[in-house]
Amino acid sequence: MAVMTSTRLDNPAWPDRQRAGAVRTLRDLIAAEIAAGDFSRGVLPSEADLVVRYATSRGILRDALALLRRHGLVQRVRGNGTFVVAPARVRHGIDTSQDISHELVGGTARTGWIPLHGNVLPAPPFIAGHLGIAPGEPVVNLERVTTLDAYPLTLRNSWFAADPFAELLDDPTALHTSFYDLIPDRFGVELGDTELTVTAECADEVTAPVLGVEVGSALLKLERRLLDVHGTVVEFSTARLRSDRIALTAVMNSNRPGEIPGERTLE
Repeated sequence: MAVMTSTRLDNPAWPDRQRAGAVRTLRDLIAAEIAAGDFSRGVLPSEADLVVRYATSRGILRDALALLRRHGLVQRVRGNGTFVVAPARVRHGIDTSQDISHELVGGTARTGWIPLHGNVLPAPPFIAGHLGIAPGEPVVNLERVTTLDAYPLTLRNSWFAADPFAELLDDPTALHTSFYDLIPDRFGVELGDTELTVTAECADEVTAPVLGVEVGSALLKLERRLLDVHGTVVEFSTARLRSDRIALTAVMNSNRPGEIPGERTLE
């Protein structure tokens, strides 16, 4: 019988705990302030001011800034200072069943959907299980890029039952619309909950060029099951999102005494 052991907190393979912890803490703090837009005109204060601001040492500050540069958040210009180069992340609430375009000011004008390919295929067993159909029945497979302010944000691969969604392949203009709007408006299907699973992934050589990132860049990976009001799965999809452009947010409700916590997975 195998015996499970835990890693000791004084693992010698780890870096110096106190210094590394200080660097991580400062990196996260500055990154959070960048995301919040706290640095006016996108310029960080001088190193001397940052040392005072965060009550830290110059060495720890420089290590934290080096990590932020590697993450693509800031860029140092010798003689001019350190500048914020990452675009502001859009915050997308995933506690409501809706598309990002429904939350943004000017959302429909700022977002777009570009179809890459679409086919009717025999349903693989895994997809058939999600859609509640028999393996081998015809399904529609669609891949689209979602753009925000004309820049790629999401690459999504979707599966639908061919009946009735195959007609989308004959009307490419319809695919330039959010599925949250297209499905109710065109097919009369009243949508209900959205089930999400969120993980992380590095961009590979076939995904990175589409999203405009370097191979190895951090992405958010979402598996989505889009349900109608009766609980039937309308769409199953896998999406890769640029983690430098979007943040997924949710309110985690407390479990009050006497309540049975509901099962909910955030992806």
